[in-house]
Amino acid sequence: MIENSNYPSPHNTQPIKWKIKSDGSFKLLFNEKRWLKYADPSKRDLQLTIGAALESLTIAASQFKLQLNDIEYLFEDNVKVNTNIKLAVTGKIYEGGTPDHLLEFVKKRKSWRGKFLPESDQTINEIKSALLSRTLYIITDRILINQCAQWYDKNTFEFLKEKNYQKEIYEWLRFLKSHPDYNFDGLNADCLNLSSLLAKLGHVLYNPKIYEKFSSSFLAKLLSSEEAVTNTAPFLSVFINPPSKSYIDPGRQMFRDWLRLTALGYYGAPISSLTDNKETSKKLLNSISHKSDDEIIFVMRCGRPDGEIPQSGRLSLDRIRF
Repeated sequence: MIENSNYPSPHNTQPIKWKIKSDGSFKLLFNEKRWLKYADPSKRDLQLTIGAALESLTIAASQFKLQLNDIEYLFEDNVKVNTNIKLAVTGKIYEGGTPDHLLEFVKKRKSWRGKFLPESDQTINEIKSALLSRTLYIITDRILINQCAQWYDKNTFEFLKEKNYQKEIYEWLRFLKSHPDYNFDGLNADCLNLSSLLAKLGHVLYNPKIYEKFSSSFLAKLLSSEEAVTNTAPFLSVFINPPSKSYIDPGRQMFRDWLRLTALGYYGAPISSLTDNKETSKKLLNSISHKSDDEIIFVMRCGRPDGEIPQSGRLSLDRIRF
């Protein structure tokens, strides 16, 4: 279960809970209090998270030559276990698995929100060749990367004007080390690549009561801008979802694609608002000439970190066990 806990989730909310019995049967549940209802009203990202967590368990089980079977998706059934906990997936763990080749990279997978080291044209072409697939597109064109950086900044600035959206994000930002959950969940100052001074400023300025007073100003635009950092990325990873009934399976594939990046020594950070806006998401899909019925799940700026990657906060075992 501890090995399995390193799945990605928006703002590191970690909504997943587990119940694994001695007979091998398991339940994957989620805590609705950890769902971002304003940033993710359709629960698409929540389903992707469920898929990533399920794939993480599948990979973790393979270490012990175990495999998952009899899997049933119950997310759409809206099965409430108690006030905030709902059932998403059931299944059973059996003997007979073989170690997954991505196993060693589950713990190594991290997000990096700082600048990236430059790469040669030859290396960039090799990256594209190694990673390109039906579900993962690699953008290396500098003009398009710059355009995406601008779209991302514009969308983030506009989204943060919405009070509930901004307040929800602030609840998961851990600017100060005195925060009780600094090392457990959310995005802390270390992971945000903030100095002590910037973290203190962020704690004050992003406070919803303060932020709403200048949310449309140049200062707000300056605070949320990441264009300079995005433009240091040698490439962008575009996670594609071919037509499907649920987002759980795409979430499983997304996690595997992310681990493939890690296996090659590359790290990144989601630039989610780029594709949370339907207009820019469609423009990007057209720019990469993908099928019109495909959907972009999200985009990451990627490369080799220009610094040491901090450890993200993770919930303790007693907080993820049900």
